[in-house]
Amino acid sequence: AYKTYDVEFGATITPEVEPTKEGYTFSGWSEIPETMPAHDVTVTGSFTIVDPVTITAKSYSRKYGEENPNFEYTSEGATLIGTPGITCDATVMSPVGEYPIIISKGTVTNYNDHYINGVLTITKAPLTITAKSYTIKQGDEMPTFEAEYSGFKNNETNSVLTTQPTITTTATSAGEPGTYDIVVSGASATNYEISYVKGMLTIEAVEITPITETEETSISEQITADTDLENAVIDNTYYNVKAANGDGYNATEQALVLNSTTTSEQMTAIQNAEVGDAAIRENYSGVIFEIPAGQGTVTVDTKTIGTHVLNVQIGNGEPNKITKSERGTADVSYDVSASAYVYLYASTSGGSETRLNRGGTASANSVLLYGYKVTIGGTGINAIRMEAENGKVFDLNGHHVKTPGKGVYIINGRKVAIK
Repeated sequence: AYKTYDVEFGATITPEVEPTKEGYTFSGWSEIPETMPAHDVTVTGSFTIVDPVTITAKSYSRKYGEENPNFEYTSEGATLIGTPGITCDATVMSPVGEYPIIISKGTVTNYNDHYINGVLTITKAPLTITAKSYTIKQGDEMPTFEAEYSGFKNNETNSVLTTQPTITTTATSAGEPGTYDIVVSGASATNYEISYVKGMLTIEAVEITPITETEETSISEQITADTDLENAVIDNTYYNVKAANGDGYNATEQALVLNSTTTSEQMTAIQNAEVGDAAIRENYSGVIFEIPAGQGTVTVDTKTIGTHVLNVQIGNGEPNKITKSERGTADVSYDVSASAYVYLYASTSGGSETRLNRGGTASANSVLLYGYKVTIGGTGINAIRMEAENGKVFDLNGHHVKTPGKGVYIINGRKVAIK
């Protein structure tokens, strides 16, 4: 703007107060004479534009599910007067991605001000998936593998995974005892970076050891109605008794009920098989324990119902069939050159029958086993008495003789000389 002043010749010229202009700084007047000359004087004022200031929002990175950081800014150029505003729409629930950090004038009063937004980058949160570990006995069904999760945000669960993990192992239920990796893999998620931790499957051997001294076993002291008796070792006694077939512990009788039968063909199939082997698990229903090399007596406490009989079989020998219409004991002697399994199982007097399903209670055809005793040592002759009703022939060592020759034998519980 121009202003005109009338000043008398020779009068002192006084400059006007410094003018102001928004966004500029007054730099000064052009040369002014001290007194008014005899002609007009033009005085020019000059301005310098104010220094600019650039305000930049800082950029940040955080994991999904975390709180936003405290947003800050930097300024370059002129001294910043006031405080800019900073906002970002991202929250703890916001998915992975980039979000603008918007910086605005706020209370800044600088005239020549410029603003640059920042960026908030949300990255995937770490998620660890761990395969659970399990321990089973050889021959048991494989467990249903499960995983544990660590790192979910916002109260989320594995339902947010776009692909659920797979959990595998190279082990099988019939595999060798040992430790096997349980591998978890294959999961995916929008907001999580996934890592994996292996679990371990321990397969324990199913083993029993020979009874080394006279020992009596009570069924009611070993098991209850809740005891899992399928492919189980309890106090060095092996059970393969399947509840699905109606076998199990009868609390009223305090005895093991065997409704299912094992046939001679099935016993042939398990010859030389170890407890826990698939052959025994699939073919045999009953109790197994092991006796040491030498002589001794197995005494069973039992009751048989209907057509069922209790078989006491030493190793791969012929079974001794016991019938007891009332609860009582029966002795079976043995004389073995090496340790051997003793099998206690039910069969019919005819030797075979379809397995029954009696829900663990005594049926019209059942064997009740209350316990057994192993007596180490002795000749075994007294044990033959239990076969008296069957008319079988035994030698003096207790071995069954199908075709006796000359000699002394045990027949119907008595010594008989055949000449």
